[in-house]
Amino acid sequence: MAPHFARFGATVTMVVRDESLKKTVSEYLVDRIRGTPEIEVLFRTVVVALHGDNVLRAITLRNTGTGQERTVDTSWVFLCLGG
Repeated sequence: MAPHFARFGATVTMVVRDESLKKTVSEYLVDRIRGTPEIEVLFRTVVVALHGDNVLRAITLRNTGTGQERTVDTSWVFLCLGG
């Protein structure tokens, strides 16, 4: 999905709980993701909060390795569980 969305947005950020995509994503798709500069992949990261009133305004992300959190302005979230 990320390569598809990258065609329409300035940047697509993939939040990946694991330390790699290789366990759950086929190698050809890993290569496509790596080869698309508009896709940023954040490994060992989880969404910890959604911010907004009637519409989404931002999300807070936490790196599970360092505990560091950052809030990112966005109005879109696409959830993909499993493959």
